[in-house]
Amino acid sequence: LWMPFNLARRSLATIDLTGRATRWAQVIALLRPGVSVEAAGRDAEEIASTLAAEHPESNKGWGMRVRSLEEQTTAGVRTAVWLLLAAVGGVLLLACANVAIILLARASARTAEMAIRSALGAGRGALIRQLLAEGLAYAVVGGVASIGVAYAGVRVLKAMAPGNAPRMAEASVNPAVLLFTLALVVGTAILFGLVPALRASRTNAADALRASGRGSTSVGRRWLEAFVALEFALTCALLAGSGLLLRSYVELNRVRPGFDANNLVSGDYYLPYFSYGKPEQRVVFQKKLMDGLQGLAAVESVGLIDWLPFGGYESRQSFEVEGQAPASGADRPSANLRAVSPGYFATLRIPLRAGRLFTDRDQTDAKLVAIINETLARRRFGSLDPIGRRLNLAEPPAPAVWREVVGVVGNVKHIRLHESDFPDIYVPAYQQSPDLFTVVVRTPLESKTFGPMLRRATAGVDPDQPVNEIHSMDSLIAASMASERLRTALLAAFALGALLLALAGAGGVTWFAVISQTREMGLRMALGATPAETARLVLRRALAVASVGVAAGLCASFAAARAIGSLLYAVSPFDPATFAIAPLALLAAAVAASAIPAWRSMRI
Repeated sequence: LWMPFNLARRSLATIDLTGRATRWAQVIALLRPGVSVEAAGRDAEEIASTLAAEHPESNKGWGMRVRSLEEQTTAGVRTAVWLLLAAVGGVLLLACANVAIILLARASARTAEMAIRSALGAGRGALIRQLLAEGLAYAVVGGVASIGVAYAGVRVLKAMAPGNAPRMAEASVNPAVLLFTLALVVGTAILFGLVPALRASRTNAADALRASGRGSTSVGRRWLEAFVALEFALTCALLAGSGLLLRSYVELNRVRPGFDANNLVSGDYYLPYFSYGKPEQRVVFQKKLMDGLQGLAAVESVGLIDWLPFGGYESRQSFEVEGQAPASGADRPSANLRAVSPGYFATLRIPLRAGRLFTDRDQTDAKLVAIINETLARRRFGSLDPIGRRLNLAEPPAPAVWREVVGVVGNVKHIRLHESDFPDIYVPAYQQSPDLFTVVVRTPLESKTFGPMLRRATAGVDPDQPVNEIHSMDSLIAASMASERLRTALLAAFALGALLLALAGAGGVTWFAVISQTREMGLRMALGATPAETARLVLRRALAVASVGVAAGLCASFAAARAIGSLLYAVSPFDPATFAIAPLALLAAAVAASAIPAWRSMRI
């Protein structure tokens, strides 16, 4: 529903759209051709300066910032998206390294075959084309299979993604994605199949046929081990990054929101102006609703607030303290402003630090009062007692409206668990009379079970009044962490995939080395080497290659950790535990992957 702004000023009766201090509206501009965002920003600043000169009481210190709609939309997720894109690229490189390892080993095993083909007249170009065609065939099969995986993956991703993820609804496996996949498949097959094909095509037929009977190989192990070291380096970086995000997510889950979120169910309401245009009408509805809910056997307590914590919204209000130097415009301090019922603090179990809570006597005809949180009390009053002091919540040029501070309560997180403590001001709902509000009930029942009871209680007060949304507080807090949970899960999945690829590469190269060195190992044993010594030789070589890769990966991990520092909470980007566990786990996995080939060497 789109409504002209002038009509909205009359329709949304409880929202002041005429005061100069109302700054919640946003402006969207279409720039003229050839005008840059920077130029538009300079023009906007000139307008802001003019307004500040004309209206210093409300506009002094306030400016304008112009940015593109794309930047506005993606600013909150840009770092995370680049991180995931880097993880995808790392997994792609790992897969390519594995392809190169397989093709190099396969070309080595087919040395005699290539020599025979060459001796029978096949030219070098024909051998290269044959090997590339074979590799491309495998790649196409894998690429086609990946499309089905991609469809399933997109469905899972959209189900896990938070509701505020920009343009997530448009995510799909579309023709552009399919073309990109096709190009990637063909390019990967050609690029990483070319080196093995060139090596195989350079085989000297006579030498290869003479060497084939002794089981030797024409390809050096250094190439294969170099690819394995690359795999371990990339995997180490991914493991370290996912470990940091996982630790950050665990620390975030330990943060207390400032209230007891268990057994809380909320219902959202909007009282329309055409039925509840007067404040006293809204107060009557709210009191009757809470009295009806309090009478239910399943309800322990009930409260009301205009902007529920973790509901996705916040309301900031500037204020001044009586007796302190007044400020104007942007220099005035600000706080979260909440209108709550007398039972709200008890229902959420927000602790009272000083003074008293609101009571039913705090009506519109009573003295205007307010409750502040610990942060505001500390910042504005220091060691002084704030009880009895007065706050003005009206912004110039409106006349001052003073409220007496009657209590101090604990700090509460309102939007996200990792937000910094911010000043809060609570006013009685029966003095503020919000038309948008949320009823919070403490009940042992699930939200799905309690929902019908809440709707019946609402219909008992007004059959035409709906309950807009019903949530449990636990689900709201979980939704506020959806972005962190999604990127942690995705990066952990990429890291796990990378680990499996690296282990497959390490195990494959070790197995290939054992097979290709069967003659050498047999000679060692004939000269007195024990099977255990042979196995240790195999494991030592595999561990040396993995160690080189892990060392390089640690260097890359430090650089990656610095880049994702802004995504971490209560965890250092260079967390010692993470950077110790990731390489050690990777080295242990390398030994495990090489255990079967080592055991095979003992049976020679």
